[in-house]
Amino acid sequence: MVFGPAELVGLGARAAEGAGAAAAASRFANPKFAAQLEQQLAKDGAKSIFKSLRSLEGRLAEHEAKLPNLRYKSSVEREIRAFKGQIDTLKQIIEHYGLKP
Repeated sequence: MVFGPAELVGLGARAAEGAGAAAAASRFANPKFAAQLEQQLAKDGAKSIFKSLRSLEGRLAEHEAKLPNLRYKSSVEREIRAFKGQIDTLKQIIEHYGLKP
């Protein structure tokens, strides 16, 4: 069941904000992560978004570097795919909100 802001009046302002963020985030590659990033942006500012991007890019590089030396690669490959998806979503958030470093 999908609720709009009008149906959420009885649930309080916080529930309505969450529904609005989720609906807005659906236009991104990873909507759930985008909703978290929008909350992070509102709470901590653009600087934290760029820090998250640098952090994920660093973790991606580490995982890609160790991949050739592993015997069992599937879990690391899965993490690499997840990092790439999160990086894509971060870049979409940066572009959507016109954030500058």
